[in-house]
Amino acid sequence: MSHFFLTRHHGHKVIVRLGYDRVLKYVYMTTIVDDTEPDDARYEASCAAFGGEGIVYSNLDDKAAGDECVDVNFYRRVLNRLGIVVPESMFTETLRDQQQDSADRNVEHFLPGAATSTQS
Repeated sequence: MSHFFLTRHHGHKVIVRLGYDRVLKYVYMTTIVDDTEPDDARYEASCAAFGGEGIVYSNLDDKAAGDECVDVNFYRRVLNRLGIVVPESMFTETLRDQQQDSADRNVEHFLPGAATSTQS
């Protein structure tokens, strides 16, 4: 299950992905640089701005979240700290997925909160 939103962070295009892992039973979030194609010099510069890998945030690098976080609102606080605004629908839909133990859905979210769902 994956919910994603394209936005900007410190002048770079980023993808925020929030979701529920049905198999492992936890909520996850990653935010990665998505400026250009990986072989483009601008991509390399963008990645360098975020520790060389283009990862702005990953739950796996966050000891407070790791692979055990079950609270979708934990990531609301992380995004607030990063200064990234995402549609509220990302939180409500991820919570719904968690409550229904859903799988096989990819959803792109848009401000002010509309979403487009696709089955994977």
